[in-house]
Amino acid sequence: MFGSAQPEPFPPSNEAVAGPELPTAVANDVRAFEGHELDAALQLLVERAQYITGATGAALAIADGDEMVCRASAGSSGPAVGAHLHVRSGLSGESISRKQLLRCDNAETDPRVNLETCHQLGIASIVVMPLLTPDGGVRGLFELFSDHAYAFEERDLIALERMAGLTLTALEMAERPRVVPAPEPVAEPAQPEVAAHQIETAARPAEAAPPLSADLAASSGGDPHCRSRPRTR
Repeated sequence: MFGSAQPEPFPPSNEAVAGPELPTAVANDVRAFEGHELDAALQLLVERAQYITGATGAALAIADGDEMVCRASAGSSGPAVGAHLHVRSGLSGESISRKQLLRCDNAETDPRVNLETCHQLGIASIVVMPLLTPDGGVRGLFELFSDHAYAFEERDLIALERMAGLTLTALEMAERPRVVPAPEPVAEPAQPEVAAHQIETAARPAEAAPPLSADLAASSGGDPHCRSRPRTR
C-alpha cells in the first residue's frame, strides 16, 4: 500500500500452497461463513490473518471498477473500511502490475513510501498479496502490516496465501445465483360435474338385498316342488 524498500516476489497462486495446516478453528469458521453475508465473511478472514501472522493490522480490498476499496480491516495499523487504496503506485501498484505477492521488510528505507502516513499508522513492514482470478485478473488485495521491521517470515506468507484462497472462495460463493426451490404442486379442484356425481352417488340408498326365498329357489335349480324333507329318526 505504501511502497517497498526491497520487494521480494513470490510466484502467483490462486490456491493455497503446500505448508503447515491452518488451525482447525479457522477451517471450521470458513465452513460456517458459507451461509453468512459477504462482509461478515471477509471480516472474519482479516481477523484470522492478523491473528495467525501476528500482524498489527490486516486489510482486504476488493476491486470496484479501476479502484480498490477496503471491505474489511483489523488491528491498529489497518485502514478504515471504505477507504480507497492507492493502486497506481507504491507496493500495492507494483503487486497488481506484477501479479505477485510482495514484501517490504523496512518501510523507512524505501524512497517510494509515504513516511508521514507510515508514522501516523505505526507501520514499519508490509506484505501485499493480489487475489488472482482463474483468467489472471486481480480481484482484490490482501495486506498485512506490522509496527516493527522484518516482522513477517516465510510461514506468514504461506498462511496469507491460504487466507487469500479462502477469500476467493467466499467471493465466488457470494456471486453464485441463489437457487429458489420450486413451489410444491397444488391439487386442482374437482370439476363441477365430477363433484355433483360424487355427491349423488354418496346420497343414493343401497339396493335392497333379494328375499331369502329367492336365494333358496336359485339354489334348488328353480323347482318350486323341491322342499326339504323332515328328518326321520
